[in-house]
Amino acid sequence: MHDTYGKEETAKALPGIIEYLKKQGYEFKIIK
Repeated sequence: MHDTYGKEETAKALPGIIEYLKKQGYEFKIIK
């Protein structure tokens, strides 16, 4: 996914996508 010129909608959709995946059982973690 990219938020470059012309791809602003992708960045806007990301919170909803993450929430959907969390409800499906996925977990998101910070990787150092």
